[in-house]
Amino acid sequence: MSQREVIVEFLSIGSELIKGEHEDNNSPYLSRELSKLGLQCRRVTVLPDFPHSWLVQTLQTLFKRSHLLILTGGLGPTEDDVTREAIAKALGKKLIFHPPLLEAILKRFKKRNLVMPRINKRQAYLPQGAQAIPNPLGSAPGILMEVNKKILISLPGVPVEMQAMFEKSVRPLLMRRFPNLSPSPSVFLRTTGLAESRVNELLQEIIRKEKKITFGFYAHPGIVDIKLLADSPRDLKILRKVAQEARRRLGPFLYGEGNRTLEETVFRLLEKKKKWVSVAESCTGGALSEALTRVPGSSRHFKVGVVAYSHEAKNALLKVPNRLIRLHGAVSPEVASSLAEQAKRLGQTDFGIGVTGILGPGGGTKQKPVGLVYIALASQVKRICHRFNFVGEREIIRERVVKVALDLLRRELLK
Repeated sequence: MSQREVIVEFLSIGSELIKGEHEDNNSPYLSRELSKLGLQCRRVTVLPDFPHSWLVQTLQTLFKRSHLLILTGGLGPTEDDVTREAIAKALGKKLIFHPPLLEAILKRFKKRNLVMPRINKRQAYLPQGAQAIPNPLGSAPGILMEVNKKILISLPGVPVEMQAMFEKSVRPLLMRRFPNLSPSPSVFLRTTGLAESRVNELLQEIIRKEKKITFGFYAHPGIVDIKLLADSPRDLKILRKVAQEARRRLGPFLYGEGNRTLEETVFRLLEKKKKWVSVAESCTGGALSEALTRVPGSSRHFKVGVVAYSHEAKNALLKVPNRLIRLHGAVSPEVASSLAEQAKRLGQTDFGIGVTGILGPGGGTKQKPVGLVYIALASQVKRICHRFNFVGEREIIRERVVKVALDLLRRELLK
């Protein structure tokens, strides 16, 4: 059975997911891990804990059309945890009590010097014909069922428990069940400075031409990622050719590949050029300094980070002249440039970055609206300052400002 022939689906169970009280972190994890095995999820379904009939009906539908169905959630001991009952009813099986499972649960409570509540006994029941998947981090065992060459796997909704069980038990099981599958080769390109639509536009000709390569676009604040996925391992040569053309078309907007972050790229360039940077930021409140120090070893290239929010702090800590602030305002190219110069002076570094702006939601005017940000870069030979008008919520703007500031430094280091 080829990769495309294996139909994989996920079912995430939990009213808290439907209500938006918690994010479904399990499906993205499972998708990534299964893709490493050569398996691709076709569909993710999310259901609340109740009504019980919905879960039973959905399970019957999903199990009928899939080869591998993975469930997460609903294996706890409380009344709203009904996954094991739903599986049994959907597949026409009885729930069978397993004394060894109860003994393992009792031992877990005893080890923690706790008395097991009677309700936890529910977790010792499995649908008839099912096997228990050990849970090294919790009391709820998982469920493995194989019916008519179809596989159903049910895991707890707690991410740390689910991931531990996947690593220890589920991954080896799937490798045994699907030994001939291998992941399709892929390339992950990372860009900054372009909107998602513009990235798509730059690559549109390749997308239309190369039918054996699938393109996926993933936008984050200030970043657009592109995944190029080949139909099969046989298409590796085509993938390499397409990826090279994509790199050429993206040009300087391409900052890295794979899992490399923008700050990692900047750090490597600082290391390569043997340069140092300091930062003076106002509206970002330390977020730029935090990004620059996120990379291990950043102390070799990051010298000083000053958060100067008030006018007084800009003058007292960074020697930005009061007359400059009075004349042009704190949010101005003149003050941003002064912040960059003073950061470079204070740290005695090769580069200084200055950031000032209005993140909102209040504080804007007609002349200086919310989202107006000035980012300046001072080097040994020049000083540049750019004006930006960002849109979005406060935290989204902050993230975008940080990415733009990092990219400004990256581009200067590439010269």
